[in-house]
Amino acid sequence: MKVLVAYATSEGHTRIIAEYVSKWIEQEGFEATLYDTAQGVDVADFSSYGAYICAGSVHFSRHQPALERFVRAHLVELTCKPSALISASGSAGSPLPQGQVQAMEYVTAFLSRTGWKPLMKVAVGGAVLYTQYNPLLRMVMKGITRKAGGPTDTRRDHESTDWPALRIFVQEFLSRAGSKSALEPVA
Repeated sequence: MKVLVAYATSEGHTRIIAEYVSKWIEQEGFEATLYDTAQGVDVADFSSYGAYICAGSVHFSRHQPALERFVRAHLVELTCKPSALISASGSAGSPLPQGQVQAMEYVTAFLSRTGWKPLMKVAVGGAVLYTQYNPLLRMVMKGITRKAGGPTDTRRDHESTDWPALRIFVQEFLSRAGSKSALEPVA
């Protein structure tokens, strides 16, 4: 089975997530194609893929517009074949319970705006890349991160992705994508 891994990223961490996902798919014996949605919505031979994974990060309560455009443009295909959403955010990586709730609210809002009902969805911790932010954004992100119980040392970047849990998610998706119940979304 061929799996398209489409992603949208702002500072690059979601691209790293998508690269790992692609590597894991290939380690499971499938073919993976990585696609940056910033390139536009046109994917060569989109219908030739047997499953789709879309990954995006949350900034200021929303996923990237490029990911939203991509999902809307391919909603029929994403609905007719097994698909999954990986949403990376600082909220999902928060040690506070309300962070997890907030992360799933971002997922719910994205799915509501696009009309997409993926087979599976997950919110994963992303990264706070203080060293890549301009001074104003660094200050804003420090305040947001402090409120969420996250790291505030602006001299370095902080990553909160749970890689083992994400790999298990990908393995479960691949298992479900190959089963007869593949088009039944998980609540």
